[in-house]
Amino acid sequence: MKKTVILGVVVVFAIVLGGCSAKKPDNVVLNLGMMPAVDAAPILYAQEKGIFDGLNLEVNVDIYQNAMERQSALQSHQIDGALTDVIALMQNVNAGFDMKITMSTDTSFLLLAKDPNRLDAEHLKAALMEVSVTNYLTDQALAGKSVEKIYINDIPARLEMIGSGNVDVAVIPEPVASMGVLNGLTKTAIKVNDSFSPNVIVFTDKAIAEKHDAIQTFHQGYNQAVTAMANDEAGVRSILVNRLGLKPEIEQDIVLPQYQVIRVPSKEYLEKLATWSQNVLNTIVTVDYDSMVDAQFVQ
Repeated sequence: MKKTVILGVVVVFAIVLGGCSAKKPDNVVLNLGMMPAVDAAPILYAQEKGIFDGLNLEVNVDIYQNAMERQSALQSHQIDGALTDVIALMQNVNAGFDMKITMSTDTSFLLLAKDPNRLDAEHLKAALMEVSVTNYLTDQALAGKSVEKIYINDIPARLEMIGSGNVDVAVIPEPVASMGVLNGLTKTAIKVNDSFSPNVIVFTDKAIAEKHDAIQTFHQGYNQAVTAMANDEAGVRSILVNRLGLKPEIEQDIVLPQYQVIRVPSKEYLEKLATWSQNVLNTIVTVDYDSMVDAQFVQ
């Protein structure tokens, strides 16, 4: 295990017409569903700092506490795109839902425990979501231990289970993990060997077809935000706290990843996660790279 799960992401340059501004179809609005994670920072930053406005792009962002609710909104086309993870995406694509990865994201997951000494125990109870990155990262973080997995979809409910002592540990994304520290929990970094983040931004095939230019401009704005954020860490922290409804006390404690411009995960990385899914979730996952990844916005 080589590095903390503060993994990489990337972004895209948009179509520029006439050497000037990005094209935006009339009355096109991009509706996105985010989870309360540091991955959302470039998008929220681009909103708050007027980057999307400067590109003549309207972006609405809804924050979901429950991944299943976000996924339902995506599949019913209430939203055009979302922050999700590769594990969940594979299951959805194999089930026939048409959506594609357009970029990886930069993320930060931490282990939360009420009693950090319990992490040395051979047997642990862990709260997680079954078909998600938290399951995969739990296996990575607690490799070699006997782990009883308790499946809980809601992040706040996982925090309550740790605090009450009903489970020993949970993999929680930042900045929610830092919120748990305010309630007496302890956070510990997770180390993995992966070169890519397990989290991604996806758009439905319908949105890519109908809102292509807006999505292209969105990626351009994302890249601009990443560049600006490199010199404005205080602004990033403040926006995360305000937009995600967090307590100001955690602002300086949030573990931020190194934000990168757009990239997409490699075929080898997706195959690794597909193998894990087959072995752990007992599901047959066929990785057709082109059916899962749309790299046109990176070029």
